[in-house]
Amino acid sequence: MIVLASLAVGISALLATLMSCTSGTLSDSLTLEEYRAAHPQAAFGTLRVSERVALLVVRSGDVQIGLVGEAGVMPVPAGKWHVVSWELAAKDGSTASWSAKSQPTRSGPSFSVAEGVETALALAEPLKATALAGKQGVQHIFSQRLEGAAGEDVTLLKNGRAAPAPKLRITNADGSYDREFQFAY
Repeated sequence: MIVLASLAVGISALLATLMSCTSGTLSDSLTLEEYRAAHPQAAFGTLRVSERVALLVVRSGDVQIGLVGEAGVMPVPAGKWHVVSWELAAKDGSTASWSAKSQPTRSGPSFSVAEGVETALALAEPLKATALAGKQGVQHIFSQRLEGAAGEDVTLLKNGRAAPAPKLRITNADGSYDREFQFAY
């Protein structure tokens, strides 16, 4: 396959305003409050992520926690963790709800948090949209992929459903060929 176009865009180009998130944790995740109640002596540090991250699910051993922060800062128990998934959420000017969600994984980016220390973690943004092209016999085949900053697969939703399929515009240098194609799911 040939990479036709690769464009890194900040999620702000797709999602304008951070909104509260009420879904997206995996069924076996604890809330931070549940973790604190079960581990009252636990030491905590903080994790700094993009302020647009509405939900971050992390795992350490057999413990999985769904974290919600404010302005990109989330309290995290001290220790070594890895990212299971994340979600960015916003409303656009037309009041449509948009969300970008990473696909859950047990081998996401790892990070360590020390007691009383803030740890920065680059994930989610910028999103990278890639269009791929190939040829199979006489047919040309096109596909697209959306991935997060750590290479994770991302799904884009509008009002809780798959976002409209993107369009691909192909032109040549002198403008004699200019066609737009609609992807389909």
